[in-house]
Amino acid sequence: MSYLLRSAVVPLYVLLCLVLGGSTQGVWSNAVLQTLAVAIIGWSLLVTAPGPITGAAKGLLALLGLLVMLVLIQLIPLPPEVWTAVPGRGFVAEGFRLLGQPQPWLPLSLTPYQTMATALTLLPPFAVLLAMLVPRAYHPGWLSAAILVGTFAAVLVGALQVGSGDPVNSPWYFYKRTNHGVATGFFANSNHMASLLVISIAVLSALIGSLRDQAKNPKGQSAILLLAAAGVPVLLIGIVLNGSMAVLLI
Repeated sequence: MSYLLRSAVVPLYVLLCLVLGGSTQGVWSNAVLQTLAVAIIGWSLLVTAPGPITGAAKGLLALLGLLVMLVLIQLIPLPPEVWTAVPGRGFVAEGFRLLGQPQPWLPLSLTPYQTMATALTLLPPFAVLLAMLVPRAYHPGWLSAAILVGTFAAVLVGALQVGSGDPVNSPWYFYKRTNHGVATGFFANSNHMASLLVISIAVLSALIGSLRDQAKNPKGQSAILLLAAAGVPVLLIGIVLNGSMAVLLI
């Protein structure tokens, strides 16, 4: 795989997550993101790293492995002597006794199917982290640009949401259960949009600082100032439309 194509994997996937992954209500969009995540994880495990994996990256990979083990441990069936000794399982054992049924082998999780469903939501961040650490399938500038493009698009959608004459029936709110009347962007929860805005402020600042350090002529510096002049007002408008007190204070 060429360097350019490899470097575009994570930025494009992150942008797709920002647009499609705004709520658990989006069953099919989340299914697409999770399927792509499985493909990215599989690819990351099969390719050879372009360079040595550093100690910090190894620590993150170890943490990733521990999280996977945590999920698996909760799904392993245990004998009755073990799971009945876990606090909070008395009513489950009593239920089997009242039904006159023998106590079966059960996992630690009281709702294993919900545990599996929750584990699936971790696939996208796992895919992004693994693709960044092993095949280095990203470029910092491209990744920053992907986050900012997704945020600016969300602010535009938020402006259309707030400007709707009838927010409850507005087609610009993409989910049935959402925060009508404020800017949620591609999300169902306005607080999630607020979190994206806070992240984007830091990303834009870092991107401008990095480009300023790399600029070697007045034209480059002018372009950086133009980027800041265009990006900062958009984020400020998004913060006002979102109405989050926490973001306003920050």
